Amino acid sequence: MDAALEQLLPQVGDALARDRTELPHIDTSLSDLLPMVRDALARDEAASGEDDERIATHVADLIPRLRERIKRAHTDARSRIERDQPWALVPLDWNLDLLSPFGKARSEVTHTQCLAYLLDHRAAHGLGIRVLKEFFALLGRLVPGEDVFERLSKEAEESNERLRHVHVYAERCVETPAPRQLFLPVRDN
Repeated sequence: MDAALEQLLPQVGDALARDRTELPHIDTSLSDLLPMVRDALARDEAASGEDDERIATHVADLIPRLRERIKRAHTDARSRIERDQPWALVPLDWNLDLLSPFGKARSEVTHTQCLAYLLDHRAAHGLGIRVLKEFFALLGRLVPGEDVFERLSKEAEESNERLRHVHVYAERCVETPAPRQLFLPVRDN
């Protein structure tokens, strides 16, 4: 007898004893029941395998249709953006790629560090706050109604001074304060 099934026998016996009150027609000994349990488990395992194959076939059939729907949604979204906000696509259509020669075209950390370098007016690139101004101008167009971006992107001494105080960090971990513990008074009865 299988050790796992042998361990289950007491539980099966208890369950049968409880069920006999509801199902008095069950008149099977546990040794007669074990082959039926094994057979039921084998049938269940075979059915599960068939279900897995059926689901895999169904998913494989859906993938081309899903790919087509995603492609169509992308084309529709791009058409709407070209019509309503054509300036937003200019950075996406730029063919200049400075990271591929270094094998870093798909490195998120490298991209983040490059963006931080360009946005940092203190960096040696010599662009000053111009990149920050353009960044806030882009945010102002993408987030309508938020005038803080528009004010920061304007050519005014006040906005220039604010931008000179901006600190840009790449991949910075921000510590959060430890949660306060709540102590409740305990009453003695």
